[in-house]
Amino acid sequence: NNVDLRDGFPAPAGSRVLVAASDRGRMGAALYLLDPDSLATTPWGVVPVDLAEPYGLCMGRRGAAFIVIIDGTDGQVRQLRIAVGAAGEPVATEERRFAVGSQTEGCVVDDARGLLYIGEEGVGIWRYSLDPAAGGPRTLVAAAPSAMLMPDVEGLTLLRDGERTWLIASSQGDSAFAVWRVDGETPTFV
Repeated sequence: NNVDLRDGFPAPAGSRVLVAASDRGRMGAALYLLDPDSLATTPWGVVPVDLAEPYGLCMGRRGAAFIVIIDGTDGQVRQLRIAVGAAGEPVATEERRFAVGSQTEGCVVDDARGLLYIGEEGVGIWRYSLDPAAGGPRTLVAAAPSAMLMPDVEGLTLLRDGERTWLIASSQGDSAFAVWRVDGETPTFV
């Protein structure tokens, strides 16, 4: 359903791009290893999750850790750290689980700032810390419906331009994209 990737993953055959996709058929996240030189992609395994239906997915990096976030149609979220096991297999360690409230899909991680953005389709966009130990409340970036967003809130992405970072959200209800500058303390709608 959703796909994301991060480069520099320490795979058994050397540095690879870790690719993850939400997989509703196999109830988890399908993992692949992509060779950045040849672009050859190898299926690596499936990480099962206990969601009603795995739906959205995004990835992030926190230091040397590779993180996969999977959210479900019921608003549940699982944050997993992915590593290589002794036999070269994927090992997923659940770092945290939480509920957004209702159906989610789009999510994106700001690796540089350690932030996770999740779109709750009929409610808006939430910002969380990527650090499971940080705790703390979530922050509503923008409500939906509003002048900025019309449900359903769908895909989210980040665009970096030098020192500036922009959060872009698909506002499906009005066939538009909403944009915020998010490199400061408070997101600014532009």
